[in-house]
Amino acid sequence: MANGQLIIPGTASPSDVLATKTFSAGSNYGAAGTMANNGSLTVNPAGSAQTFGAGYYSGITVNPGSQKASGTTTSSSGQLTFLSHNYSSAGLYYITVSGLSFQPSLIVIEFHNGSAFGRTIYSQFDGDGTGDFIKTSTNTSTWMGYVDGSSAYVNSSGFQLPTYVSASPGTWYAYS
Repeated sequence: MANGQLIIPGTASPSDVLATKTFSAGSNYGAAGTMANNGSLTVNPAGSAQTFGAGYYSGITVNPGSQKASGTTTSSSGQLTFLSHNYSSAGLYYITVSGLSFQPSLIVIEFHNGSAFGRTIYSQFDGDGTGDFIKTSTNTSTWMGYVDGSSAYVNSSGFQLPTYVSASPGTWYAYS
């Protein structure tokens, strides 16, 4: 007792205890907590800092933001048949990439082999993995086609896409 007041061991203050709960510590006997109970929180990544209220959270879920991956590759020396934009077929070289951990919605592949430059661009249309758009070009030619799920595919573990450039080193970039 100090000055006629009962002192209870403890270091909690009202802001350390949930609102609607009572506690006893120090000179606080049967005191009401004031900490907000915010329940669960889901965080979606944003382009700037986010501030969340002080208090207790029973759980926090952080949704993934945009994912990206990149790497180097060499285009094939043999050709596969790919589905053209007019539903005819075309024999083209290709690259195959595996080991992704997400489904890309945009892929850019760039090749440079001496005087030849090539680029392949994949753009997701509806998300089902087929019918999505592909454009491959060099400094002299352009081909447009579709992902057919066979020769050309894009999924959550990798992709295979056409290119005009054969047996050339290149760099790929994949974005969710």
